[in-house]
Amino acid sequence: MADDKKAGPELDPVRTLVMAKMREHRMNMKELSQAIGRNDAYMQQYLKKRSPLVMPTGVAQLVGQILNIPVGLLVGDAQRQKLAASLRVLPELLRPVGDGAGGAGGQAIAGRSTASAEQLVPVYRCPGPMGDAFVTDWVERPGHYAGAGACFAVWVPESFGRLRAGDLVFVRPGQPVAPGDIAVLLDGERIEAIGELRDIGGGNAILVQAAGETRIELSAQQLMRGAAVVFR
Repeated sequence: MADDKKAGPELDPVRTLVMAKMREHRMNMKELSQAIGRNDAYMQQYLKKRSPLVMPTGVAQLVGQILNIPVGLLVGDAQRQKLAASLRVLPELLRPVGDGAGGAGGQAIAGRSTASAEQLVPVYRCPGPMGDAFVTDWVERPGHYAGAGACFAVWVPESFGRLRAGDLVFVRPGQPVAPGDIAVLLDGERIEAIGELRDIGGGNAILVQAAGETRIELSAQQLMRGAAVVFR
């Protein structure tokens, strides 16, 4: 906890809140950086050097989950509308996707119109952007994810390892990734890849995909753990 010094007058209300919650959860900046899948100095740069000036939406979702802070308190005014759209769950938008991104698997597990809003999560293509305009389907969340907060799902585009094209990977932001996990790679608000995490450390990670290994710099991109899979 040595690097969690008392917040100085230069800290804005958001950074002051994050520092207070870190102390409450007995976490230091390095530990929080690692928990959100970023390099060890990420939170120090954000809190002490004000870089980035405003916390990105994807980072805010993870930090909010870990520190129990409403995400809307962490992002700037311009991002709040985007955030609300990306997390909004509207049962009336349910529709079958046919042979779209998920193929037959999409039809087999498509959400039901009788499901409540809390039971539904958005599904996205990989690769592809996130947000309300890019949702390909709405599906019911796995039972053990009930009441677990923000969650989304991604269609597996290519078969590799134990996954097959058309499988659905559920992601709950805030869960740390470890070697051997299925991981979803995000670049800002865009899903870039799905793979199996081979190694992580020193601000870098190796993700194994159908096309082979990819080295990732976590200072620019982030990994989220795929903690549940629906196999087609």
